[in-house]
Amino acid sequence: MEDTTKIKRSALVLLVVVSVVILYYVVVGVSMIVTHGIVLYPVTYLPDGSTDVEFNLGKNILYFVQLLVMLSVQICAVFLLLSIRKEETPFTAKNVKLLKVVAIMLMAFEPLQVISARIPLVGESTVMDGGTTVPTVHSMSYFPSGVILVVGIVVFCVALIFDYGISLQKQSDETL
Repeated sequence: MEDTTKIKRSALVLLVVVSVVILYYVVVGVSMIVTHGIVLYPVTYLPDGSTDVEFNLGKNILYFVQLLVMLSVQICAVFLLLSIRKEETPFTAKNVKLLKVVAIMLMAFEPLQVISARIPLVGESTVMDGGTTVPTVHSMSYFPSGVILVVGIVVFCVALIFDYGISLQKQSDETL
């Protein structure tokens, strides 16, 4: 019984952490909209310390979808942690479904990240020594390629383990 108390306490701590991260995303998103308008991406930081906001529809759409995916993952994590806190056992079909949804969203995030990193941001022009003007191209990537995909695969494996735990729990309950 003491082990479940520790698990429920850990779930509460993680619930608070995830809630703070979601709040951070919301505050940053609202502040970006207030300061730069609907242009969510890209804001180019120039060498003189100023910012240049360019509207790039492809980047904006991909950034918005990525933001929605990560917020959805965090919201699923909140529901999962709430379920762990409230239920007698974490081995429920609802938790397995939430873990699988999180895994699929994480695996879907990776192609979005790769595509987003490949769309160049053309900023101000740079004048070369010979007087030639060359556009400055910025490309941004949030995570190393492949990391989020691997995390999604690991979460899916955990969901399969939870699914197996459900069958073991059912067998244990039937034995008693």
